[in-house]
Amino acid sequence: MSSVDVREQFVSGHNGTKQIEVFAVQLVAPLAVLCRNLILRWAFLGSQPFSNCHWSKFWLDFFLLVTPMLLSLTLMSSFVVLLVLLQLAVVVIVTIFFLCEYYLYNKERPPLQQVANQVIAPEMGPTTFFTYLRSMLMVYTCLAILAVDFQVFPRRFAKTETYGHSVMDIGTSAFVFVIGAAETIRMSRKDTNRNSLRSLVGSSRMTLILVGIGMLRTLILPFLKYQLHVTEYGTHWNFFYTLAAFSIMHSLVCGGNFSLLLGVAFSAAHEYLLTGLGYKIWIMSDAARDTWVSANREGIYSILGYLALYCFGYRIGQIAAPSGCVRLKAYFWLNVKIFVLSGVFYILQKYPFEHSFGEPSRRLMNLPFIFSMVGLFTFSLAMFLLVQFFTLAGWASRIPGFHLEETATHNKLLPCALTALNEKGFLVFFFLLSNVMTGVVNLSTDTISITNPYLSSGIIISYSAVCTAITFYLSRATHCRDEHGESSGSPTPLGRLLRLIFCN
Repeated sequence: MSSVDVREQFVSGHNGTKQIEVFAVQLVAPLAVLCRNLILRWAFLGSQPFSNCHWSKFWLDFFLLVTPMLLSLTLMSSFVVLLVLLQLAVVVIVTIFFLCEYYLYNKERPPLQQVANQVIAPEMGPTTFFTYLRSMLMVYTCLAILAVDFQVFPRRFAKTETYGHSVMDIGTSAFVFVIGAAETIRMSRKDTNRNSLRSLVGSSRMTLILVGIGMLRTLILPFLKYQLHVTEYGTHWNFFYTLAAFSIMHSLVCGGNFSLLLGVAFSAAHEYLLTGLGYKIWIMSDAARDTWVSANREGIYSILGYLALYCFGYRIGQIAAPSGCVRLKAYFWLNVKIFVLSGVFYILQKYPFEHSFGEPSRRLMNLPFIFSMVGLFTFSLAMFLLVQFFTLAGWASRIPGFHLEETATHNKLLPCALTALNEKGFLVFFFLLSNVMTGVVNLSTDTISITNPYLSSGIIISYSAVCTAITFYLSRATHCRDEHGESSGSPTPLGRLLRLIFCN
């Protein structure tokens, strides 16, 4: 058996894990952000942090945010619940320190009613929770695409072959859901008059770029004798073709006030193709891949399912996007609403849909899988919204370190690594860079033969550090004029290039 066959076998044929474990792993990211926000605010209380030390802040962010996620996928993958409990313990301890200082030394504490009715200032970034969601999901995805090639990464977290739940099954779905939610978040802040023609032109440009990247990947991988997991997308298909097809389709049929109905319609139509017309038997079979369609059946026939997922993400984004003057109590009830929605999607997936259509399947993108993904990402969104609520509640309560008079300090304490990834174009750049670096590591190292878990984790964290640091550096470069007091309306040539290539 060749080394390529060994690698393909290593990442294939897995059955996943329990759904509750996938939720537990997803809990690590928002708790990491919450721990980071509380620790830095308490540690730098009364001081001016990171005045000219951008890289110090970056590496501190990297340690506090990325390391817990890496541990949940590697060294502590069998103790994820313990990791979550440790994070919660840190949150409780630091919160107690804050409250002690607040009640002992702060003589001007506003009444609870005033806190609840406080209008959220734009300077406090009412949509920062979405920056957290989008960036942390991308970091998780990019950690996993390399980690899966090492023995330290548990096989139950690898992509499922047929049915089941897995940590790695969420990658493409996360990308699509976030694109849908991002559209409404963006429209709630600006550009509400963007017309359909302009949107279609932008999507067409993005589609051509994605097709080009997909073709490049299709041609290069066989030449490099790189392993290919055929049942993931098909023989020639890949993630970029899915995004390309989806990019042009969603601009034509999705959006507006009917996104929820469209999501239901698309998912129902897709399930009818799978179950009613029997396509799932063919997709799951070992039938010959002698035509282009049959060779790429997994990728082609999942597009409608991803379109449904986008519509659900768009609607969830509409619900979550703050509009107008939002008071703190409204933010609280919004958080409750999102948590309830995640529970509703989970119940629908678990009972009527799984009983009627079987277990979720990434390969089929069936109805139970769509609803399991919507439930998971809605839960993640609610958790990041809760993290943001902590910050806003501290600000409204005039807790030291959160006060509006310390807005400049607040901005300096925002997670710079996540903010850089969330910049236009840089999220896609980070993903592309991670794919290239994953290939470099796999071609230069026999990852499967590395049995030392600490060495494996060291390689993965180094890879992640390189990808994140390069993205942060380029993001800083595009804002260098702002740092020197020049016009903020004219980005650097590098910034214009990235926006031209990756933004629509």
